[in-house]
Amino acid sequence: MSQAHPVVIAFLNAWKALDEDAYAALFADEFESIDPYGTATTQDGVRQHIHLIRKYWTDLHYEITEAFGDEHHAAVAYRISMRGTGGGWEGQQLTLDCIALVEITDGRISRWREQFDTNVFAKARARAA
Repeated sequence: MSQAHPVVIAFLNAWKALDEDAYAALFADEFESIDPYGTATTQDGVRQHIHLIRKYWTDLHYEITEAFGDEHHAAVAYRISMRGTGGGWEGQQLTLDCIALVEITDGRISRWREQFDTNVFAKARARAA
């Protein structure tokens, strides 16, 4: 495994800290952030993403399991874990394997394409029922 691109590490650290300003600042003036739940193309959109995570989750952690890329592209596989605080997730610990393909322009994210198995959420809900 090679070292993850510094902007990817900064992105994951801002996510972990639930720091909306640091998270939003990592995106280029024109960007696209895509995950299984939607697409954001504005600063308000990415800030809203962090706001929603903060609303329902705490104790966020990540571990990079694989990474490669160059100055303008990165691919990173990582595992996140978090504990639910609301929305029916109270007290539940969730672990999720993710992969992101990232395009970087002038040291900022111009495209973040993230995938993960959304069934992890359904399975966790079923266990809690």
